[in-house]
Amino acid sequence: VRDEFYDSLSDSMFLEYLVSYRIDQEPVAPYRAHLREFWASRMELTGTPAGISNEVASWISGNMDIFSYDYLGGISDPVSILTSGGGTPREHRVLLCASLKSLGIAARPVLGWFQGAEGGARRWLEVWDGNCWIPLASVTDSVPENWTGLALAIVPELETPVTENYMPTGTLISTPLEFTDEEPFTAVLNIAVEGMYLPLDHIWLNTSEPDTVVLGEGLYTLMVSSRRSSGVVDMWLHDLTIADSDTTEVNLSEALYALTPLP
Repeated sequence: VRDEFYDSLSDSMFLEYLVSYRIDQEPVAPYRAHLREFWASRMELTGTPAGISNEVASWISGNMDIFSYDYLGGISDPVSILTSGGGTPREHRVLLCASLKSLGIAARPVLGWFQGAEGGARRWLEVWDGNCWIPLASVTDSVPENWTGLALAIVPELETPVTENYMPTGTLISTPLEFTDEEPFTAVLNIAVEGMYLPLDHIWLNTSEPDTVVLGEGLYTLMVSSRRSSGVVDMWLHDLTIADSDTTEVNLSEALYALTPLP
């Protein structure tokens, strides 16, 4: 069915993004024929992939209830989510992604971290329109308007950064630590969200080799730490400002002379 939208899409790209084994922990269950019939009975499946995707997303947002997460609950399969009349925000996203795939529309999940009062880790989808990936964030994804405060966005399955597709970015270059006999060091970037600092789990700077990272504009706190054999943790915090099209350099060896033991 891909020829309905992507007559020039290569097989390799189609297989890599459309028939991926699991999307955001999507359960392995038959669903595509059922979902395709469901959407065909409710809307005209003509137009661009982006247009149809927005219609499907709007229908789900307007007709499906939002359930709270259950600590012991798993993720229902897409058909069960649809027939139950609602689901958790993650299940809404699974249903949306599964529905688009059932219609032959290539879709992939994106994971992003946002700074500020509305910040935190968020997930949303992108759809392929034949030329590029277009963001598709539903109400349940709670993505800040205009992607404000986006620090980092990646496609988890591919470990591919896509931050620059959403907002201005700058480059951080780190110089590795000088040789030391101390315990192993870690270097993690953090962003400020409401009431706490949030680590960018996918950005651990290399402490033994030069490293380069592309980030969204904003203020970051670099934390370099090590744990002594006695159990004491030494920590160095360093604020960094990333500006559009600018390069910021940091020498991790500064941490060796400024580490402060945690109480």
